[in-house]
This record gives sequence, structure tokens and C-alpha cells, in this order.
Amino acid sequence: MKIFEWALKYLENKGRKYAFVDMYGDIRFYRYYVFYVEKNTDDSWKARWLPNLFVHYFPGEPGDEGPDGDQPHFHPWNTLSIILKGGYTATLNSLKDRTSKALGISYMSYKDSHNITKMTAGTWTLFFHGIRKQNWLVDVRTCENVCQSCMTLNEGSCMKTQRVRPMVADTELAMSSKEAKGWRKAKWINVDENFDALLAERKKMLKIIKVPIPLNSSAKFLILKEITIKERRAAKLQNESNT
Repeated sequence: MKIFEWALKYLENKGRKYAFVDMYGDIRFYRYYVFYVEKNTDDSWKARWLPNLFVHYFPGEPGDEGPDGDQPHFHPWNTLSIILKGGYTATLNSLKDRTSKALGISYMSYKDSHNITKMTAGTWTLFFHGIRKQNWLVDVRTCENVCQSCMTLNEGSCMKTQRVRPMVADTELAMSSKEAKGWRKAKWINVDENFDALLAERKKMLKIIKVPIPLNSSAKFLILKEITIKERRAAKLQNESNT
């Protein structure tokens, strides 16, 4: 165990520890880059043939929820997770739940979508992924029943009009401190000597402008969904007024 702790500290000192932080300044999970070479960052033979390896740590969400809420997504690669401690439950292809616990192994194809719906606080995983086969994608299958948000904000039509749409590309390794200060979107932020100050600044700003903090992940995703609907409605009205 001491060797594991030493290895993580080594990666952090090398600038290879990142946190995925939501717009409220809450940490969804940490990622340590043990080995990371891909076509979008390196065009050598290593990017074509070698798998990548991360260590993930999930500190836990309020209410013991998962980091994905109800938003399924596709990975760019085939993945293999080894659960070292804790565990989680994920919904595959919006159809069935799968629970993985330590010391279990969880494989997922790039063709399958998933979202982690429940995560044990303090979960650690080794995360292997293969060669990139596509971009990050969000699974936006049309809902069977129109939700209240779309009933009130989108004239009763489901906002999900296509099966998949691109997610933001991998940018964590190019993230600057200036970019990390922006609070309106979830971001990858390097865990360095400025990390705690950046989080404190984000939370202070939210307090100053009196943004209410949701109680859990589900509430956060509902707010983001409503923001997305309003943005799409505004864009649609703008297009209609220009024609």
C-alpha cells in the first residue's frame, strides 16, 4: 500500500493528477495519468499500439450518487476497469444495470453507452483504455415520456432529437490556470499548488452572485438540462427571426 501511495504522490508531483470539477466547485472524481499517449496528442507508434492507464478516485457524491446522473455517454475506446476498492452501479445502453465491486473487472465496448448511477464513496479503480475509435459521445435517445422540463420549457417536445451528439473533446492536458477559473462549466483542473485556491474562488463567486447549490447530482443535472433547453429555444427563436 505504501508503494501505491508513493506512486500516486510521484504522479501528482509530475503534474499528472487532475480533478473533474463541476460548475459548483464540487469534485466529481480524480484522475492520475499513469500512461497517456493518443493520436490527438502524439502521432508516434505508441499512440497506435499501446493502451493507456489511469487511476481513478471517487471521493463520493452527496446522497451516495454516481458522477454521471442520468446522462449516458459513449467512451472513445474499449475500456477495462479493475475495481481496487469500493464499487459502483452503471446503467448500460439505457437498458440494464450492472454492479461492479472490488476486486472485480468491468469491460465496456466503445459501442456501448453507460452512466454511473451509484458510487460507493472512496472507490478506487485502475482504468485501461485501448486505441481511440471515435470522439466522446453523449447518448441522447429520445425519452419514452416527455419530462416536466420539456413540457414547461420546450413546448411539450422532447429535447433529445438525435441518438448521439459530440461531447467536448479531451482538453485536460492543455488546461491553463486562466481557463480553470471559469465557473460556468465542468472542467478538468490540474491538482497543483493553485488547486485549492481555484476551488475557493469558484465557490466564493457563486456565493457572491447568490447561485443556489443543488443538494445532489440529480438536481445538478436537472438544472443543466433546463439551461440546455433554454439555450436551444433561444437559438431556435433567433434563427426564426433571421429568416
